Amino acid sequence: MNSPQASPRAIIFDIGDVLLKWSATTTTTIPSRKLRDVLSTPIWFKYERGGINRDVCCEMSAQKFSLSTNEIAEAAEQARESLQPDHSTISFIRELRRNPAIQVYAMSNIGKEDFEELGTKADWLLFDCVFTSASAGTRKPELGFYSHVLNRIGLAANQVIFIDDKDENADAARTLGIRGLVFGDWTVDTLREIFYSPIGKGWRWLYQNANQCGSTTTSGITFADNFAKLLIVDILQDRSLIDISWGSSKTWNFFVDKDERGYFPDDLDTTSLALIALQPSTKTVSSVLNKMSEYVNDDGAFQVIIMALPEEQ
Repeated sequence: MNSPQASPRAIIFDIGDVLLKWSATTTTTIPSRKLRDVLSTPIWFKYERGGINRDVCCEMSAQKFSLSTNEIAEAAEQARESLQPDHSTISFIRELRRNPAIQVYAMSNIGKEDFEELGTKADWLLFDCVFTSASAGTRKPELGFYSHVLNRIGLAANQVIFIDDKDENADAARTLGIRGLVFGDWTVDTLREIFYSPIGKGWRWLYQNANQCGSTTTSGITFADNFAKLLIVDILQDRSLIDISWGSSKTWNFFVDKDERGYFPDDLDTTSLALIALQPSTKTVSSVLNKMSEYVNDDGAFQVIIMALPEEQ
């Protein structure tokens, strides 16, 4: 059975040209094409990784391009000053923040000093955390940066969406299993479809009510049962929704709190589902199957209930 694709639990936004847009009318002390060349050198990348400070970066860049240090510094500052928030994207992030089941992060190739000066341009409190290349010591599209972020946020790659304006950065994210999207005019509409579809809302309800998926009788009595938990794990393939493991049991009982309800024998239906959903070791599987084989009738059919005394369980 194919499990339905889960709604993402986190979304990571790039900063430049996603959250903050460069003004097309910006004029700098050096031509824009030359500035792009300056910002695309190993020297600047080293600054973005935190290997050198901005002053040293400007000095080294000036030597490489036969410009003055002041020209480089002023041009970079003018470019930073031209950054303006993308109001559509920021508004969507504010919508997402109303739902505690969704984590929102920012991730950027940016030097320490540049990031500190961007505080007037963006509200970093919108994000659960902002990850910079300078603090991580690595930059996009290097896979180490993405792995660093995944480790910090504690989520699997397939639970995360990554938005960036550059194809190579989105491609690198996909290499690790992250859902990488290249930012465009359609991006916010696509994200709304992902997060606000009926399936997306259903997943968020499950995340918000993790480990609270009990069964309810027609008379309104709610109880915890292993079968429902195992069914959720098997179908949705997301172990973070249910806290359940094989443990020391050889066979499984329908009820979680069977000791409180009197004696109810374990059953082969729940045990079989546990084998499928939890996939224990080969040794455990062999032991359980041997146990189950004791309950085969003469006609080849299985008894459902394992008739054993309580002390034998």
